[in-house]
Amino acid sequence: MRTARFLGAALVLALAGCPGRSGSSREGETTLRVLAAASLAGPLREIATAFEEKNPGVRVQVSAGSSSQLERQLESGAACDVFVAAAPGPVDRLVAKGLLDGETRASVASNALVAIVPRGDALPRDLAALASHKRVAVGSRGVPVGDYAREAIERSGLSERLSPLLASYPDEPSVVTAVAEGGAPAGIVYASSTVAHPRRSAIERAFEIDPALTSRIVYPAAVARSSPHPGLSRALVEFLRGEEARAVLRRAGFAVSR
Repeated sequence: MRTARFLGAALVLALAGCPGRSGSSREGETTLRVLAAASLAGPLREIATAFEEKNPGVRVQVSAGSSSQLERQLESGAACDVFVAAAPGPVDRLVAKGLLDGETRASVASNALVAIVPRGDALPRDLAALASHKRVAVGSRGVPVGDYAREAIERSGLSERLSPLLASYPDEPSVVTAVAEGGAPAGIVYASSTVAHPRRSAIERAFEIDPALTSRIVYPAAVARSSPHPGLSRALVEFLRGEEARAVLRRAGFAVSR
């Protein structure tokens, strides 16, 4: 009941306090613009629909991409109410630059790193076994999934053997697609993609990479300081941490904490 009252109050304040501002798409409707990590796009759109149903007159528009790409967009003045990254770094930097409100920051999900191969192929058992593949698809440098993969390879002492094999892709879903379509015989992606990616039936999870080899994989969210609807944006971040949103994230293969 407390959450429902908070959401309702935030909605009233946001709609009453921001008439005719850029976040409103038409009279009587308020649009919240969310910039979100590509790996989180599917469940986030489902959560956004649930938020809209509980807040008539609100539309949540989710724009997905690599966290580094979205960081650059926000720095360049892109319209944004809520920013959700696949790593702490982009949010840290944007808070430091005054573009995100650090007091609204919250971790909404976490993930694990896994190796995948095309379905039906022999399953490598560990990172060292990936050296027998001609290519290993990973995210580009600056893309969190790629940075996590390179961090794991370096910490495992396999940089010399594996680095020459790495093929870079612009975001995490592109890595999955490359393996699913035969563009690479192996790839390193998030565990959630083996559950929720549209091409998941064409790939197979080979093994999970030891979490000790990477920084903790978390998805922080925060409200943009430029948001014309800060109250409603805070309500959305709070909703992302609620039980209904957590249930969606669990079904999509993410880990969540209370």
